[in-house]
Amino acid sequence: MKKSWTEIKSEIEQEIDVIWYEEPREVKASNRGLFPSGAGSHGMATGNVVYQVADTYAAGFGCAAKAIEKILRDDTYSLDQVKDIFMTLYGSLTERMGGKSPNGAAYMNMPKVWRYYSDIVDSIDNINSKEIFASLFWSFENYIKRLNMWFCQIFTWEVMGGSHFAYGTLHEECCRDQNLSHQRSITMDKIKVTFASGVSVRATLLRDKEPELAESLWQKLETKQKGITHVTVSTGDSFSLFFRPLVEPPKMAGTLRAPIGNRRLFYTELEAGNLLWNNIKMYFCYGPCTEPGLVGAQVAQIDPEDMDTFKSECEEVRNHTYFYHQLAVVSVERDEEA
Repeated sequence: MKKSWTEIKSEIEQEIDVIWYEEPREVKASNRGLFPSGAGSHGMATGNVVYQVADTYAAGFGCAAKAIEKILRDDTYSLDQVKDIFMTLYGSLTERMGGKSPNGAAYMNMPKVWRYYSDIVDSIDNINSKEIFASLFWSFENYIKRLNMWFCQIFTWEVMGGSHFAYGTLHEECCRDQNLSHQRSITMDKIKVTFASGVSVRATLLRDKEPELAESLWQKLETKQKGITHVTVSTGDSFSLFFRPLVEPPKMAGTLRAPIGNRRLFYTELEAGNLLWNNIKMYFCYGPCTEPGLVGAQVAQIDPEDMDTFKSECEEVRNHTYFYHQLAVVSVERDEEA
C-alpha cells in the first residue's frame, strides 16, 4: 500500500531526530569498513567513504539539491516538470547510496535514503502542488544533509596531511581595517557562544547593518539553541552551525545560490570573528577563506577581547572533524549578563 506524503515526511522527520546527535548505525559500520554489500575494490573501503561524502553532498547541499530548490521557487517550472527533474537527478544517485546489491544489502550502507526516495516516487502522483513537494523535499534533503555531516566527520582527513597555506599580509591588513569599520557601527545586543569545551565567547549583533536578519537571529535565541558543527574541507577557516531544522521550510531563507541580506559577502571578504545567519544555519569564520562565490550576510561580530579565544576554540572544532572524528556541539544564546 502506498504511503501518503505526510506519512513519508513524518518518518523522515523522526529519523532526523534520531540521528541529529547520535551517530547512526550505517555510519558506524562504514567507519569500521563494514560494507555487507561487498562494495569496494581490492578489499578497500576508502573509495566507498569518498562516494558517501560526495553523493550525500550532491543530494543534500550540492548541485542536485540546489537544482530542485531553484525550480521549486521558479514559477516557469510546472509541478510535473519538478517531479520529472527530481526523479532524473535523484534516481541513480540514491540507488547507489542505498539500492540493494545482489545479496540484498544496501550498496553504500544507506538503505533509508533509497527507501525514502522510493516512497516519494510511489506517492508522487498524489502530490498535487509544488508547496507540498517543497515540504516533503525539505525533510528529505535535511536527512541527507545530516548524513553528509556524519560521513564528513568519520572521513580520514588527517591522512591527507595537515599543511597550511601561507597567506599574505595584505589580506590580514585589509581585515584589520574592515574590522575597525565594523566596530564603529555596532549596537549593544550581545549573544554568547559556548563551545564543546565549555568555554564561552561573546559577540555583538550588527542591527544597523542587517536589521531583519539580526532580529531573526535574536528571536531564534529567545530560547538557548544547541547546534551541530559542519567543518569546511576546502573553503578555508570556517564552519557551519546547524540547529535542528524546522519541520517546514522557512518563508525566507538564504542558500549559497541565493543568499539573503542587505550586504551579501563573498567568502573571500570574510574576516575572523564574522558570524553569519540565513534563517537556517549560522556560519562562523575564524580566518581567511578562499572559495569564490557568495556566502551570505554578517549579523554579528565576535568582541575583540574574545577574538583569540574564539580562534583557538574554532580550531578545536576543526580538530573534532579532522583528527578526533567526534561531534562538536556549540550552543548560542542571548547574553543576559550584557
